Amino acid sequence: MHAPEDKIKPTRISGLSIIPGDLDLAGAEIEVARFDDHLTRLRDVIKTIPVSAPFDYAFFDCPPSLGILMTSALAAADELIIRCSANILHWRGSQRSFSLLSKFGW
Repeated sequence: MHAPEDKIKPTRISGLSIIPGDLDLAGAEIEVARFDDHLTRLRDVIKTIPVSAPFDYAFFDCPPSLGILMTSALAAADELIIRCSANILHWRGSQRSFSLLSKFGW
């Protein structure tokens, strides 16, 4: 497994870097599920990024599910942004998400 700082790539936008998805992430949910600490693993890995790294924020682009990767991202997050399109189906889905997330303390 690679250290997270080895995966960081600069973008054309000054001050914006990404860790792009790749084949290593394809089976991540299955692999992470095998660990006893799967819900806090992402948070713990993020803490290993050196303090000298020039980042103020980290955004996790997660699928709309409550699988292990999403719940791990929620456990690692201090804040939450839910993006939705301006149509009734997406709005209803967002309402369900808010209701469910409130049960987890969000």
